Amino acid sequence: VISNDFDVRMKLLEYFKNKNFLVDYDNLNRKVIKQITEAVKSNFKYIAIYGENEDKIKIKELFNNDQDKLCELENLDTIFL
Repeated sequence: VISNDFDVRMKLLEYFKNKNFLVDYDNLNRKVIKQITEAVKSNFKYIAIYGENEDKIKIKELFNNDQDKLCELENLDTIFL
């Protein structure tokens, strides 16, 4: 989970944990590209980025060239049905 907004980050972490995803986030507030690089090294399949596209969440599948999915926090379930 990548977000500079602490409250949104905690909501996303809770959401994904409740969906049985293994989740992590960066405590060091590094640049987004550095966090993505770490996610790839750790073999995470997805990343969730909040705030890069207004107030939307981008779900990016790291090892697939599928189009990224954008949604609002309250609509996350539409992506993971």
